[in-house]
Amino acid sequence: MQGVYNGFSTKMSEAAVEQVHVWCYAHVLNLVISDITSKIVQSISLFGILQGCAVFIRESYKRMDIWTTKNSKKKICTIGETRWWSKDAALTKVFGQFNEPENGLYVDLITTLDEIENNLGITPDARFKAKNLKEGLLKYETILTAQMYLRIFKKTTPLSKYLQGHGVNIIAAYQMVKQTLNDLQDCARQFQCIKEAANTFVEYTNKKFDEMENNTLEILNELPHIRVRKKKRQFTDYESIDDPITDPLRAFEINVYNQVFDTVIEKKDILNKIDSEDIINKLGARSPVFGRMLLC
Repeated sequence: MQGVYNGFSTKMSEAAVEQVHVWCYAHVLNLVISDITSKIVQSISLFGILQGCAVFIRESYKRMDIWTTKNSKKKICTIGETRWWSKDAALTKVFGQFNEPENGLYVDLITTLDEIENNLGITPDARFKAKNLKEGLLKYETILTAQMYLRIFKKTTPLSKYLQGHGVNIIAAYQMVKQTLNDLQDCARQFQCIKEAANTFVEYTNKKFDEMENNTLEILNELPHIRVRKKKRQFTDYESIDDPITDPLRAFEINVYNQVFDTVIEKKDILNKIDSEDIINKLGARSPVFGRMLLC
């Protein structure tokens, strides 16, 4: 489709010399989002847990009955590979908005899994799965990762929805893409905001847990300590000694947060391949409102 000599764009240019072919911003943007949510282990774990919870509860009427007693009006979302917005929808349904946990279904989901785990009328295999899913959701690392992606989606989802709408204004789309990329770049080294949002979430959720009778649930507001491995040195006089990162929060910031945002910034070059300024110049005095012309 993209071939320089035999691709779709080349064939279109041969048939209509004056045609202006526009890359699909929406497709490129969502490929970037797909990439940053599938590289880091913590990201894979987070979205794997969300998908696992949705499938696990839906595949049994007994589990669905327990869920409906907690919340009869809302359901958690599954994640579809072809539905670009589904990761944002699944994450927001459970954790709420960034730094705003009030509208999330996290407490209902945890108590549902806890009840399944302790229900003697449910199969041991299902109880084991419920226990593992619950423990994964209660990890502080999961909360930090969720808040990180909630902040990213807060910037990218409005843009993605606009680009996939009808009657897209190409000039407005170009400006929105540039602004979103700049906003993400500004967030690149603001890990403290993520930590504060995670602590707000933990405080709110633990307060909800404390209001329940016979409660044993709690989220810790710290990461487990990192055990430092001592490497045997063969050449003591020549080998350099790198100080290991012993602070688990600092390790998360460097190995997860910075890596995800650095990937976003690196992928900015992909979006910049769409030379929108050149396209706008070619359009000249034509109307800026067009149907989307896709180059996939």
